[in-house]
Amino acid sequence: MSCIICTLPASIRAVTPCKHETCHVCSFRARALYQKNQCLVCRTDNDRVVYTDSGSLKVVVSDDKYGIGFTSQDAKTKTLELLLNKCPKCSEVFQTFKQLNEHVHSQHDRSFCPVCANHRRAFISELRLYTSRQLHQHQARGDQDGFKGHPMCKFCTGKRFYSDDELYVHMRDKHEKCHICDQIDATNPQYFRNYDHLATHFQDCHYVCHVQSCLDQKFVVFRDEFDLRAHTIKEHGAILGGDRKLPAFGGKLTVEEKKEEPKDTYQTKKLRLDERARHYLSYKQDKVDEFQRLVGEFSKSGKENAVLAQLQTLFAHTSPEDLGLLLLELKELFPKKSTQYRFLESRLETQNRAKLLDEQFPALSNVRPLAPAGQWGQSLSGVRRPPTTPKAAPVVNRGTSSNVRLTYLNGGQRQASPSPQNSSQKKSTTPPLNEQLFPGLPTVQKPKPPRVNPVNTSLGQWNQGLNQSSSPEPVLEVKKGKKGKQVLFRMGVNRN
Repeated sequence: MSCIICTLPASIRAVTPCKHETCHVCSFRARALYQKNQCLVCRTDNDRVVYTDSGSLKVVVSDDKYGIGFTSQDAKTKTLELLLNKCPKCSEVFQTFKQLNEHVHSQHDRSFCPVCANHRRAFISELRLYTSRQLHQHQARGDQDGFKGHPMCKFCTGKRFYSDDELYVHMRDKHEKCHICDQIDATNPQYFRNYDHLATHFQDCHYVCHVQSCLDQKFVVFRDEFDLRAHTIKEHGAILGGDRKLPAFGGKLTVEEKKEEPKDTYQTKKLRLDERARHYLSYKQDKVDEFQRLVGEFSKSGKENAVLAQLQTLFAHTSPEDLGLLLLELKELFPKKSTQYRFLESRLETQNRAKLLDEQFPALSNVRPLAPAGQWGQSLSGVRRPPTTPKAAPVVNRGTSSNVRLTYLNGGQRQASPSPQNSSQKKSTTPPLNEQLFPGLPTVQKPKPPRVNPVNTSLGQWNQGLNQSSSPEPVLEVKKGKKGKQVLFRMGVNRN
């Protein structure tokens, strides 16, 4: 017959008082290794069970330690041999499992899995022997269907456990778990090496009460800012003073700084870049494919300048501002320490600096460059000045001179009539005024006052101009009055 538990052929049958039969290996494992006397089929407690290798149930020899009756001595010997530290290769028996393990390692170049030997409740004959390579594969990835290897603690180096249950017990006893993350998602618990690492996690991801008494107490951390505010009002009301009310819905809380928004993933950044490129390329598929190819080429080191030039050619009809936004999103696809990120960052900084200088300090088109000066301000003779275009001398209006003609009726400009010496030059093309609409003003001649005496304009002997005899002479007149003598000086024309 075959065992209904392990489905293997049963050379020795285990018969219970409830008339259920299994193989002696499964029954003896439950009694010797698990210390359970229950029937493996109906779970009924049985103080004694009979192991038989024949059709008879007559007990010949018994084992009171495990509550087993054997129908033959051979059945007892085969059953109790399962507990011996017997070498599977040479059948040598040892007192301890440690001696057996050293024997198979030194004599047969094999090893038992220490995790299975310490945690798996199995007989020595059921444990497998492994080479070094097979043992590593067995522990890391598994070697049987449904077995994925022994899980390892990420904090304790090289320490593995038989299953996830044993690993969780170890993490709970030896390490720290974030209870706030466990409240948010119980299926994904977050463990940390010790409380110092957990406290850093509290500061970065949750809301911690920074009062010293709560810091000393530890684990005083909250899921959101509202719970932290309520705790502060309840436990530390003296800190808030008279402001013991919770803010209304939508009110601003200032106990803790707001957490930063989660950063975009690589897929989100790539989708945003592709959509912007399609928009700038008017959704032309051939150009979009070319852009995708250039992005792939840009990821290779050493081709940044060539690919950037091709991108500028592809987006030739795009404004510099839009091209800068495209390169900015392309930069975010690479790590900050990569060559591509630093290359694009330097190019964008150079472009932004030039644009800022143009906006703050626009170029002056009519400013003449200053010539270099010497020690005392004189110009240096050895330095050649750039050629400059001579400027026309400004026309200055000096009143209603006869050589100025007002032409405000013909465009509001003032032109000077050509002088006699410049009559050979080209005359003005300004049309003459209509004499009927604008008749000329009559000329008024001012009367000349008559001269009192004719002036002699002949030259004298020494070219002294006027005759000296004809010039008037001053006349001195002396009179006597009450105040004494007075001298009168009289100027005038001699009428004699």
